[in-house]
Amino acid sequence: MILRDLVNDIIIKIIAEINQPDTSQKIKAEIINPLVKYILEQLYPYLITTCVIFVLMFLCIITTLVLVLGSKKSQLGNTLIL
Repeated sequence: MILRDLVNDIIIKIIAEINQPDTSQKIKAEIINPLVKYILEQLYPYLITTCVIFVLMFLCIITTLVLVLGSKKSQLGNTLIL
């Protein structure tokens, strides 16, 4: 029981220290920002590749749609109406 109370007191003091503005600013500047920057640098090539693939797929879909609609229009013009 005493150990549990001691651990709870330590956790409360750590949380209080982290919530102070100067400490939270240091954590953001020295831990969180470099971590986010590193993660983005690692993911950047994959994000670019994914965007390029989506653009190419979109262009292929638009091209296919134009070709299908163009062929149906030409087929309708070639049929004889009785």
